[in-house]
Amino acid sequence: MINQILILLTMVVFGVAVSGLAASDESEIKDKVAQFLKAGDEQDPNSLEAILHPEYRITVAFPGEKKVTILTKETYMQMLRDKKLGGHKRSLKFEDVSIKGNVAVVRTQLQSDVMKFFTFFSFINVGDGWKMINDLPYAEKLN
Repeated sequence: MINQILILLTMVVFGVAVSGLAASDESEIKDKVAQFLKAGDEQDPNSLEAILHPEYRITVAFPGEKKVTILTKETYMQMLRDKKLGGHKRSLKFEDVSIKGNVAVVRTQLQSDVMKFFTFFSFINVGDGWKMINDLPYAEKLN
């Protein structure tokens, strides 16, 4: 009987610890998305170093076009420096966060005064915290 109680207590403690880690991971990932958004809105590439994985990519296929555009981390950061991207404050709505082991996908809606984005962000954790590795936006111009 005592062994069964100890096993049950161990399972409960382990379950609470695992759910706490998942909540902590989700919170960290959401914070990184918000920081990424702020850096883009403010055209501040220096703030992105702690957020973006070295192999980060943005993959864009504009509606009606058959071409896919891929921007590397370096290209994206340079476009922010050159003020070719960003500069418009966007609202952020989280639709879903899915975490499996060391990978995560976040589905969001972002909106500025000129554009609306439906974006999928991919994250990976290889031992140094969650890093954004891919950004897959669908963009619509607002009238």
